[in-house]
This record gives sequence, C-alpha cells and structure tokens, in this order.
Amino acid sequence: MNDRPDSRDSCLSIVKLAENDAVERLHLDGLSFFGPFISHFVRLTVLTGGSVSIARNVEGEVEGVSLYDDMEKAGSIFTRSRNAFCQLRNQQKDYSWFSEINTELNKENYLIYMARTDRLPLDRKFRHEVRAATAENLQEVAGIMKEVYSRMNAKWVFAAFDQGEKCFIVQEGKRIAGAAWLSIAGERGRMHSLAVLPQYRKQGIGRDLLFARLIWLKNIGAESIFSEIAEMNLASRRIAVSCGLSVAGEMYHYHK
Repeated sequence: MNDRPDSRDSCLSIVKLAENDAVERLHLDGLSFFGPFISHFVRLTVLTGGSVSIARNVEGEVEGVSLYDDMEKAGSIFTRSRNAFCQLRNQQKDYSWFSEINTELNKENYLIYMARTDRLPLDRKFRHEVRAATAENLQEVAGIMKEVYSRMNAKWVFAAFDQGEKCFIVQEGKRIAGAAWLSIAGERGRMHSLAVLPQYRKQGIGRDLLFARLIWLKNIGAESIFSEIAEMNLASRRIAVSCGLSVAGEMYHYHK
C-alpha cells in the first residue's frame, strides 16, 4: 500500500484536540461501526493522557478521528475513508493501530461478534461467582490488566470506572482471578478487555464473565451487544458463538 493519499482526495486538515469539552460539539456517529462510542473513547483518551487528532475536509466536516497513547505506542483510527486513515496513521507510523479500513499493510484480523439481546440463550449455569467490581477493587484489577496486556496504560482502569463503565470480576480465595469490562452507548452494549490470569485459565472463568455481562446488559435494556475478538483466538470465538453471538463485521490491527 502507498501511504501517500491520492492528491485528488488529500485536502484534509488534521489538528490535535486540545480540550475535553470540545468532544460534545463533534459529530462522530457516522464515522464507524463504533460511532456511538467514539465520544466516550475520546474522553477516556484525554483523561488518561493520550492524544486525539481530528481530520476535517474542506467543508469542515469530520472525516476521521485517531486516538493514541504514548505509553502503549498504540491507537485507534475511526473513519470510513482510506485517505483519512492514511493521513492519520502517518502522524505516528511507529505505533500499532486498530481500524476498520482494510489495506495491504501487515495486520491481524479481528471479528466483530454481535447479537440482539432478545435472542440470547440466558439459561446457563455459572461455574464461578461473578460480581461487579467496586472502587476498592480497581488497583488489583489494574494489576491484572497490566499483567495480561503488558504495555497497557493503567490509568485507563480508573478513568473507565469513573466514566460509568462496568467491570465484572471472579475471585478465587482472596485474589481476583479475572476481570472483564463493558460500556453502553444508547441501546448498544460493548463487551471488551477480558483478562484472566494464566494460572486460572481453562476453568470457565472467561465464559462466566461473558455470560454475566450479557445478562446485565439485557436486564438494563440494551437491545444489542457486540465484542471484538481476534480471528486467531479460537477459544474466545467458540465461547461467543455458544452464547448466541455471530459475526457482524471486521476490523484490523496494524502492527508497527
């Protein structure tokens, strides 16, 4: 892929977002499958010390948004425009990027699994007790997330909780063995950031955390739910399918 955008389409201005309150004035819903969640992602990025760049066309309309974190050396680009993807990515070419734009660059495929909550089979039995995390659990949850995801910016755990995200945990004895998150935008729920410590894997903890989040989202009135899963993660894909989810789209993780 040629990273230089076509000159006919290159009239984009790219600026960094300076103020968190400017998020509410942006029109971002149509940019991506994740549209209703992008404003939330932007707020979390700002709160955790990351950077947000906005690409606008000559009419001043937003064509793309990039969110990136210097600690993680990673980010996400939300756009339906290959041109905007190229220009936003070129700002930090030494980072890894998530995007829905499919190009010839080296990447890992992710599948977006989705379901309507009224069609979910919610009669399964739990093997472990699952409960919602409290503020007192966040330090331990942050430690688990960093152990599983290595370069993760731990500030995200506290910012996400403060911004209304829910974290569910499974405890083994006095230690948290696994944690998983969800967020809500309108009538859509997103399940993400599942982490189970290595010594507790293959015990059904991941399945219980997924099922608990499905039940919670249905009970609060979410009409649909989705989750992104790496194509090579066959175990998580099997669990998603067994819980009633099916593939509704794709996205890509572009490596450095």
